[in-house]
Amino acid sequence: MTDFVPKTAVITGGASGIGLALAKRLASQGARVMVADLPGEALKRASGTERLITQECDVSDLAQVEALADAAFETLETVDLVLNNAGQGGVRGKLWEVDPDKARAHFDV
Repeated sequence: MTDFVPKTAVITGGASGIGLALAKRLASQGARVMVADLPGEALKRASGTERLITQECDVSDLAQVEALADAAFETLETVDLVLNNAGQGGVRGKLWEVDPDKARAHFDV
């Protein structure tokens, strides 16, 4: 098996935690990485090098995901790797006792 080092990547949920660690690692290996996440300070802090490009995106909104794809292909020209890392804290409890809005928001992401 050959080692795969992508030239370009898109990482959702990439502004913090595992997503940011993956973005930094890929960038350190020479990849250009589009880091997608909700707007906020974490996303602002994720930028800072020409290899890490940030893009606001709420993955529960199809129009924003489509805009992310357009931005990625426009900026990177091609996408070798997509890491769908976006998520939110788990919904806990018995299914019939969980607030339906919280459950829907969890599944939408």
